[in-house]
Amino acid sequence: MVNHYSLEEKNLVERELCELFPPEWLREKARDTGLIKRELKIDPVIMFWVLAIGYGSFLQRTLASLKRNYETASSRVLSDSSWYYRFTPELVVFLRECVGWGVEYLAQEPSRTLNERLSLFEDVLIQDSTIVRLHEKLAKIWPATRSLKVAAGVKFNKNSRSFREGS
Repeated sequence: MVNHYSLEEKNLVERELCELFPPEWLREKARDTGLIKRELKIDPVIMFWVLAIGYGSFLQRTLASLKRNYETASSRVLSDSSWYYRFTPELVVFLRECVGWGVEYLAQEPSRTLNERLSLFEDVLIQDSTIVRLHEKLAKIWPATRSLKVAAGVKFNKNSRSFREGS
């Protein structure tokens, strides 16, 4: 796989993400959502970044590999229970808050103005199994099905808790 990003671009993305999710905000949100009652073993900032970045499409998707990533990032060895028992409804609420914060942040960027007709929308409800067509330049990454021409699309499916590529 060819890396098309320069080191400067990688640093820019990292800086932007760190500005979007500062450690103080993450810790406060972890306390507010009940994820962390007291910081003894698990640092919510490190846990957030391990879960946000360490769960890519080409990476191992196991709790054990995420635990190893956490241990590497934090320089701490955790018992299995210290790690596994953090995957709770409170973690879901915490991550949902983080996603909401990120979406709101992106929506408020001055360079991201919506078309006048779309600016009235605050939320979008998508029915299960909805196929959303994307720009044709994304066809190699997100190939659409049931299309007579080269097209890109994603299918949203409630059972997978995420969208399925090209379905």
